[in-house]
Amino acid sequence: PRVSMAWNPGSGKTVYRAGGGMFYDGFFTNILDNVASTAPNTLGGTLTAPGTGRGTAGALGLVPSVTPTINPRAAVSVIDANLLSPLTYQWNANVERQLPGGFLGTIAYVGTRGEHLFLNRELNPGVNGIRLNPARGSIGARTNTGDSLYHGLQTDLTRRFRNGFMLEVAYTYSKAIDNGSEVFTTTGGSQYPQDPFNLRGERGPSAFDRRHRGSVRP
Repeated sequence: PRVSMAWNPGSGKTVYRAGGGMFYDGFFTNILDNVASTAPNTLGGTLTAPGTGRGTAGALGLVPSVTPTINPRAAVSVIDANLLSPLTYQWNANVERQLPGGFLGTIAYVGTRGEHLFLNRELNPGVNGIRLNPARGSIGARTNTGDSLYHGLQTDLTRRFRNGFMLEVAYTYSKAIDNGSEVFTTTGGSQYPQDPFNLRGERGPSAFDRRHRGSVRP
């Protein structure tokens, strides 16, 4: 759902606007692929090449002969039984004013709140190399423990000239906070809390936090 409003008090030079909405994210294929490709849904075995000669001709034909072996310490990927679609709230309010000299100025407040965001958790963490359950390996879970908040003050000054030429100057002062900016890291690996026993310790400035941003567009 979305709602918005615009109001011109009658002078024709000032417009007040405000709006907000709720948005849902969807599941992506990687969530299901990770579960389907790990134990116990997939089992492997060992195929050893002969120690002499140049190997075995047609080795791929031997793959069906490999005996699947259950390994309790194999890494497992699971999904929270109550996994929800991430929810985002967005809202904004701005004032646009026609200024002397043909300038158009805008000042706006923008806010975003993310809830039930996808984050990874290690359910069988290790301490000094020893896991909570030594008989099991890593158990990585996709959960809805992510939470984010953004506040931004946006300003814009525009001047239109003849022949389609325009000059625009914009500045944004903002702050983004979360407890996990992305399921994956910039290197392509999976992101997990530094301390699995202290999820509150993950909350801080977002990886996308840019406190000041200015631009000039001719």
